[in-house]
Formats: sequence, structure tokens, C-alpha cells
Amino acid sequence: QDESVCTQAMALPSELGGGSVTVSSPYCNFTPAALQSLARRPLPSVKGEGSEQASTPARVELITAASEANGFYASRGVSSLLPTAYAILEYDALIFLEDRIGAADVTLRLWRRGTDTFHAKGIWYAPPARGQDDAFEDPC
Repeated sequence: QDESVCTQAMALPSELGGGSVTVSSPYCNFTPAALQSLARRPLPSVKGEGSEQASTPARVELITAASEANGFYASRGVSSLLPTAYAILEYDALIFLEDRIGAADVTLRLWRRGTDTFHAKGIWYAPPARGQDDAFEDPC
């Protein structure tokens, strides 16, 4: 059930005609369904009768732990290999998304702060920026 909700949230830019989605996860181990959802292109939007307007490209931002911010970074034994395994998964996800969306619309951010570990999880959607014609006045 969690995967279904997450993949639906990740597909919002394609469902709503553009915008961006930011996904934060300490481990960049996305399922194939999640990556497919992130890679979907927005549907063209129709403006007026008989004229089609190009949709705004979907942007994807991934935020994950740098190897040093992974809880297994300084561990002993086989578990010490986990940060490297996640780095490989990050690279694979980045290449997959860049191939389908375009490198300019995909950002990978690696979080690191001292000896802290990274545990933030979330999915955020932002609609496309409004054009000049749609600007509104701030009432304050």
C-alpha cells in the first residue's frame, strides 16, 4: 500500500501537466515502479479550442544521504559495503531518470553534515510556476 501511494505522488507532475517532485529518502533504493512514476512525462495541456499548448517539463529532485551520512558508513564487516551499494543505486537511478526526462530536469542532492546521519523521508509536489499573465497581487 505504501508503494502505491508513493508512486501516485511521484507521478503528480505527469498527471497535472508539469511541475516538480522532490523525493527525500536515506536510501536511494527505488522500486522499478517508483522510477517509472518519476520518469513519466507530463501530458500536453489543451488551451482553447483546436490549439494545443506544450506542457511544462517535469522536474525531479532526489535528496539522499551521502555515503558518510549513512549509518553503516563506519561499520565493520559486510555492512560497511552498504553505503557503496546505495551509491551505485543512486547512480543507476540518476542515469535512468536523465535518459527519460533529460539531465537538465533531474537533480541529485547528497546530504552530509559532520558526523550526523540522514533519515529524512518525504515526497513534495510543486505545480509549475505561474506565467506573468497569471501573476497576482500580494494582499499584505
